[in-house]
Amino acid sequence: MLKKEREENLFLSIVEQSQDAIYILFEGKFEYFNRKFSEIFHITLEEANRPEFNMFNLVAPESRHFIEERIKKIAQGEPVEPHYDFIALTKNGKKIVVEVSVSYVPYRGGTASYGILRDVTARKRIEEKLQETKHQQKAILDNIPDIAWLKDRESRYIAVNEPFGKACGVRPEDIGGRTDLELWPRELAEKYREEDKDVMQSGRQKLIEEPLVGRDGKSIWVETIKSPIYDERGNVMGTAGIARDITEKKVSRERLSRINECFLSFVADPMENIQRLTALFGMIMGATCALYNRIEGGILCTIGQWHTPPDFNPVDKPDGHICYDLIKKDLDSPFIVRDLQHTSYAQTDPNVVLYKLQTYIGQKVKCGGVPIGTLCAVYQDDYFPSESEIKVMGIIASALSIQEEQHRAGEELKTREKELFIKSRSLEEVNTALKVLLKRREEDSKEFEKRVLSNVKKLIDPYIKKLKKSGLNPDQMIYADILENNISEITSSFSRDLSVKYMDLTPQEIHVAHYIREGKRSKDIAKLLHITERTVNFHRENIRKKLGLANKKTNIRSYLLSFS
Repeated sequence: MLKKEREENLFLSIVEQSQDAIYILFEGKFEYFNRKFSEIFHITLEEANRPEFNMFNLVAPESRHFIEERIKKIAQGEPVEPHYDFIALTKNGKKIVVEVSVSYVPYRGGTASYGILRDVTARKRIEEKLQETKHQQKAILDNIPDIAWLKDRESRYIAVNEPFGKACGVRPEDIGGRTDLELWPRELAEKYREEDKDVMQSGRQKLIEEPLVGRDGKSIWVETIKSPIYDERGNVMGTAGIARDITEKKVSRERLSRINECFLSFVADPMENIQRLTALFGMIMGATCALYNRIEGGILCTIGQWHTPPDFNPVDKPDGHICYDLIKKDLDSPFIVRDLQHTSYAQTDPNVVLYKLQTYIGQKVKCGGVPIGTLCAVYQDDYFPSESEIKVMGIIASALSIQEEQHRAGEELKTREKELFIKSRSLEEVNTALKVLLKRREEDSKEFEKRVLSNVKKLIDPYIKKLKKSGLNPDQMIYADILENNISEITSSFSRDLSVKYMDLTPQEIHVAHYIREGKRSKDIAKLLHITERTVNFHRENIRKKLGLANKKTNIRSYLLSFS
């Protein structure tokens, strides 16, 4: 989730920083527009979404019919040109000419318009004034900060501005009458000529993103808008062009795309991801080599490396190293050191002289809010990073922080698992010891029972039998029987088994069940327990119910004998 949020924030930041106005229109209401849109029309998104606001408030009267016709065609499913111009109105009533590139996408069960809008009022003014003198044309062109030019029907340059002359390495006043073949490499020149033809034949503007290679061989990327020029009678008399240097913008897009691809290729091992991020950083920065260094146990260790020399030492004492100084500095922005050979690091950092380093660019990496390492690029020549490269460094350093936190969490998890394993083994050993003790106790208990039983049989039973044969009266005989049965019960497991198996039997019912098992009749049981025969029968019925023998033909004595 955190990864998705970072990507969305990054995309929104790019859109907000765009030099073109970007908007989303749905059912006549603006769902979104960026900062540039607000600047052009002097209106906020909150104002645009008020009930009283109508999108036609931003359309000049002379263009409203055109916009209404487009909306009608779209509603009827007819194709419309995605690129068009119209006259717009700002909030303060100022008329401006805008160029729109629009596409239509499914949205909330309907269709939303996604548009890129550019204020081309200045360019339109230039096109209108192309019918004036060449001096006026040149004056206008020279007031345009971007590369600008005018061509005739034969694609020969009529006038160019100063930025154009710098791009091709020729003075602007020496370019008039020349063709593209005389200024640019043949492949590009032929491409430019074909585009001019297309613009003049179609009578429409053309937006192109293309490379521009100067005489020095240096290549830049430009966003070019080519427009047809008309004479008083409406005939095409040439073309006008404006090219904006978008090299940094294009490179930034490509860099962000590569970073995104790297993020999507992450694996479960944070150390592998750290290595990938370090390599990506080195490639994007065009460094001699790139490193990710971390402090471990008071030692500076290289965790990630890209294009390091074969003899590079990845482990060293931290004192004197540039990376260690950066970790200690109260600095969250990039740390840049140039002309390294003439700094104190030439004496303290062994890598500076050994590898003839000239420039160091580093960014602090944190884990849990605490600085633990640095991401750095080093160069053997003088180098100063661009603004977009500094942003890239910040993005990759943040990604490294996340990987470090994941690595730390993984290590802590391993430690806890090891501790749990040790505790588990300890508990198993204790459990085994307890089992041994319980077994011994059980064996001792059985041995004790055997001794008691043996003593009863040897020391008590013989005398009871002699007592019963000594001519006792009936009452004495009953007591002797009771004594004999009770001793038998004490030494027998029957009563214990019965009470355990059927916990709901009362003590009196257990006595009755015992005598039933011995084969005593109800009459005899009544005499032995000093209760009535009716009470004995009542207990017999309760015992049958509790033993689950009610309404069954099972003999109760046979059932009780099954208990050993």
